[in-house]
Amino acid sequence: AKADTSGIVKIIWKNNKEKDLFGYKIYRANYEHEEYSQITTGFVKDSIYYDTIEVNSLTENVYYKIVALDKHYNPSVFSKPFVMKRPDII
Repeated sequence: AKADTSGIVKIIWKNNKEKDLFGYKIYRANYEHEEYSQITTGFVKDSIYYDTIEVNSLTENVYYKIVALDKHYNPSVFSKPFVMKRPDII
């Protein structure tokens, strides 16, 4: 994941190879060990997603997790959290 100074985040991950893959849900948190909130309203079909974050924040990082779902809506376990450094504009 990488963010520009306007707060647009581009998240890219390795696509799952399962034939019954339906899509992904993406979750975000400001701290690694807090509860993650789902940021997708539907299912992401590709392995790329654009998010928008607040850049006027003293929180240094943003954390993301991804869940894959099959065609029966069975979720995978959460991915390991990955950290994205917030742009330093303050």
